Amino acid sequence: MKNKNIYIGLKYNPNVDNAPRVLFKFCSYQSDKIITMLKKENIPLISDRILVSLLEQIPTGSEVPEELYIVIANIYRILYKNGYIKKENH
Repeated sequence: MKNKNIYIGLKYNPNVDNAPRVLFKFCSYQSDKIITMLKKENIPLISDRILVSLLEQIPTGSEVPEELYIVIANIYRILYKNGYIKKENH
């Protein structure tokens, strides 16, 4: 059996949220269309199986727990450094 891919989307609005929230989660054996759409919209993809295994336990709509703040903050730092996040979004 082919390995399934797990995707988890996060969203953070500092004016509303105390922490990033799990926006969506899905598993797919055929994810080519989704990957193409994300790339077309310039939405970054970060591959980290350990982080995904932790985030998939969090209910959709829930904030990321404090134990993961440093990991998520480092991801946001990389996204900011590479231009995916604009300063005015903070």
